[in-house]
Amino acid sequence: MLNNKIILVGRKSFLSQNFSFFLKEKKIKFLRISLNKFIKLNQNKLKNYQTILNFSINKDFVKKKYAINNDLDLKIAKKIKETNIRFIVFSTSKVYKSATSLKETSLKRPLTNYGKNKLKSENGIKKILTNYVILRTSNIIGRKLRKNKRSVTNTFFDTVRSNAKKNKIVIPEKNFFKDFIFIEDFCIVLLKILTKKIKGIYNLSSGRKTYLHSIAKMISHNTKIPISYSKDVTDSFTLSNLKLLKDLKINYNFKKINSKNIKRYL
Repeated sequence: MLNNKIILVGRKSFLSQNFSFFLKEKKIKFLRISLNKFIKLNQNKLKNYQTILNFSINKDFVKKKYAINNDLDLKIAKKIKETNIRFIVFSTSKVYKSATSLKETSLKRPLTNYGKNKLKSENGIKKILTNYVILRTSNIIGRKLRKNKRSVTNTFFDTVRSNAKKNKIVIPEKNFFKDFIFIEDFCIVLLKILTKKIKGIYNLSSGRKTYLHSIAKMISHNTKIPISYSKDVTDSFTLSNLKLLKDLKINYNFKKINSKNIKRYL
């Protein structure tokens, strides 16, 4: 039974908002709490829970070089190290070197501070805990259900949508590609993970390649806003989700990126 056995750490993030709403729709009860309140939780109370998901993140962890005080995942891992609670951590595709069909064992060559920091954090968690699931996620398309002026991370689609509100669509001149997953699919698969006793590191992605020029044309088609091109450089990648789907013992049809599906998020 999942009811009253789940803790969601972090209240304001895009993922926390959407997954909380998803669980409520499924009538699954859970505790949603800030990081500070979680750290103060009594150890005896913690024993009533089976799974902790951390959606909180530190701005300096994203932008600056690694500092242990900014590693919120590690703080939670240390808090629960004497328990058998499963810890679900959200990492990033940015730990890999750009390539297609990246597996969990593929070459790690992060170029950004965020990618480097997440990789260090992953290694730290593995030294402390054995009951963990680290999810390296691809680009997630969705909406924040509530406005949060203190938003720490922005996806590629967040940036494009923000520019569209200013009546412009700006993408790199070079035709990079990414692996996009819709928030609904993310939530459905995440719930599957909660119901299965899997452990380890997994890619959570659609596994599909979408060129940025293609997604820009879909947005332009829906909004009638012209596309302009920049000299910006970004990573190109797709993540293999075969290990996750195999261990979950499911076949899942991820929603395709098309003009109709994109329209609802603009």
